[in-house]
Amino acid sequence: MTRRAIWKDWVSCFRAKAAWGFTAGLILVGSSSPLLGCEDGIAVPDPENNPGLVADCKALLAARDKLAGNVYLDWDAEAAISSWEGLSVSGSPPRVSRLRLDRRQLTGTLPAELGQLTGLEELALAYNQLTGEIPAGLGQLGQLVVMVLHDNQLTGSLPVELGQLGELSVLFLQNNQLSGELPEELSQLSQLRRLWLHTNRLTGEVPQWLAEMSGLWEVYLDRNQLTGEIPAELSQLSDLRFLGLNGNQLTGKIPPELGRLTGLDTLWLANNELRGEIPAELSQLTNLTRLSLSGNRLTGEIPSWLGQMPNLQSLRLSHNQLTGPIPPELGQLTKLYYLHLA
Repeated sequence: MTRRAIWKDWVSCFRAKAAWGFTAGLILVGSSSPLLGCEDGIAVPDPENNPGLVADCKALLAARDKLAGNVYLDWDAEAAISSWEGLSVSGSPPRVSRLRLDRRQLTGTLPAELGQLTGLEELALAYNQLTGEIPAGLGQLGQLVVMVLHDNQLTGSLPVELGQLGELSVLFLQNNQLSGELPEELSQLSQLRRLWLHTNRLTGEVPQWLAEMSGLWEVYLDRNQLTGEIPAELSQLSDLRFLGLNGNQLTGKIPPELGRLTGLDTLWLANNELRGEIPAELSQLTNLTRLSLSGNRLTGEIPSWLGQMPNLQSLRLSHNQLTGPIPPELGQLTKLYYLHLA
């Protein structure tokens, strides 16, 4: 039985036996806010010298039922906060530094109170059934390094306030129902390395300002509703390893400038409306292991220089308008395990 259920039973019992002579003073004590329990020394040791952790305690208790929905979370002021499910407390003075509740079947929403956990470094709530929008208040989490909210049912646009997360390195929001354009404020995330936004309902063009995020390793924008051309400016991302733009409505030619991304491991551009020939500059991508250009309107011949990409393991060129012979040079791709030319 939850603490709330116990409290309801206690109140019912009290009302039924009011004639026993309980005083009004007991009613006042019993009905005090559970948030006050964060200051009594049980949930937070030495609360007078740990005001930040007391504030975290109150924020989490205020957020608990909104986040959990119909799932039980053991967050309770009658137990040490360091023992609460999914939490890590660290630092000096101590603060809640991690909140991990992946795969907990949470059915609630993202409470704005989470934005008060200003010592938080990791927020991981993936593989749940959370609904509603991402609260703008999460932009207050100035110490946050990892935000993992993928595989939920989140809606609405990306808050511009996320651009304030100056320490953020990982942003995983894929497999939700997010919509709207990518806010330019995200270009301020100078520490961001991994940006995964695929399988949402994002619109607009692939932003040129992504090139300003010079530390990016991975950009996955697959399976959205993006339009326009692939910006040549992406070639400035010298540390980029993965570029995924599959399953959008992109037009124009493949920018030859992408050949400058010599560290690229994966290039996914399939299932768009790209046209023209495969640019010879891509032959410079000698570290490439996966190249997917299927489902476009590409013309010309299958380039023989593909045989000079020694690390290529997967090559997908199907469902285009390519002509001519299959180059025998493809036989030099000794690491190739998947070849699709249908």
